Amino acid sequence: MDIDGSGYGGGYSEQSTLPHVRAIQAAENGHVNTAVGLIRDGVSPYVKYYGKSVASIALRQTDTALLSALITHDLAFLERPLDKHSRYTPLMAAAANGNFTGLSFLIDKGAALDTQSDAGKTALMLAAALGRLQTVKKLLDAGANTELCDLQGQTAEDLARNNEHHEIGYIIALHAAKDTWERDGTDKVVHKEPVTSACQTITHVFNFAAQTVLTMVEDLKTREKTASFFVPFRDASEAAISQAAQKFVELGGSAELASAADMGVLKPKKKATILTVINKG
Repeated sequence: MDIDGSGYGGGYSEQSTLPHVRAIQAAENGHVNTAVGLIRDGVSPYVKYYGKSVASIALRQTDTALLSALITHDLAFLERPLDKHSRYTPLMAAAANGNFTGLSFLIDKGAALDTQSDAGKTALMLAAALGRLQTVKKLLDAGANTELCDLQGQTAEDLARNNEHHEIGYIIALHAAKDTWERDGTDKVVHKEPVTSACQTITHVFNFAAQTVLTMVEDLKTREKTASFFVPFRDASEAAISQAAQKFVELGGSAELASAADMGVLKPKKKATILTVINKG
């Protein structure tokens, strides 16, 4: 997603005398002091020329020098919308554009995680919808709210699944379940390491107390997403599937597991592995 909609082809003169063009030119060429100096003299970092602005350039660069200088010049830059149409904040722009380095820098500087655009989108929603796995993990680890909805009533998990990013949807669901139980104080999560792949989430499930696992299954089932919940099992070994199935059986979740296995998500051999465990239980 190109949030500044540039389609820019480099149409300004190298010798331009227009201050805002010179600032954009300096920003693109890595001349941070020149760009910031022009901003101090009154050039707005948000004015666009051929679809680019100093702010949008800073939010695409993996070198955070310009971004740091803009924040130092005006701390309000962290939360100020980049334009009046989308109302994207710098964090949303970094998430949408896939600038993980810039996004991490903004989070470290204290950018608000859950600000919503005119369409109700948060940085987490944008990253989830676009399939930006590392960005989603970073935002979740930083404490982004998984329960917020956009103007269409969609959560970050919904947006991930609706765009076929099932691993991301699963990770968000798992994180949301963990947050619920930690907030309620009724149970404890033992394993605290970040989830790094779909297959590893199976192992992470084992570290939830019994009721947490069943709550996850029931919650996903009532929202008619049980099939998506089991998508990560496609890539797991039969041994991991057998271990996961055994855990659900021990927790009294045989019926839910059998129902999910019957939805056509898994290949016949893996489905048979689950049913074998259920029958033995």
